Amino acid sequence: MSNPLLPIVLLYVAAFTLTMILIANFIAPKKLNYKGNVSRMEPLHREVFHVHCLYTILTIGGMAALCWFMPRQLAGGSPLAVVLLWFMAGYWSLRVLIQFFFYNREIKKTYPVYNVMFTLAFGYLGLAFFTLAVATTFFHF
Repeated sequence: MSNPLLPIVLLYVAAFTLTMILIANFIAPKKLNYKGNVSRMEPLHREVFHVHCLYTILTIGGMAALCWFMPRQLAGGSPLAVVLLWFMAGYWSLRVLIQFFFYNREIKKTYPVYNVMFTLAFGYLGLAFFTLAVATTFFHF
């Protein structure tokens, strides 16, 4: 990339997007009635669900923190940064596919605005991290 500011801007927009997804993970339990639905689960399934939720929040929060506080290092082309960018590109690109092909169509129709917002957010993250991963891997900007 010829403009050194562009990767930083991409990462700050990613940081903002990740932060919004993180916040949504604190709104979703009430919106989707986690308490009522999870209470009907077997204790082991309930515990696994809670642990998975916690780890999802930690993963998204960690990605957001990296983008907010270490954008120059992420864009710097070090081997660790390149691996992190490829990981995040794959993580969010897979999430787009899950949004399109896994979730029930009726549920997506029930929450169309959320479906579009999340699909756009995941799509941006996948594309931004993929672009940065390719740029740092092959062009060493």
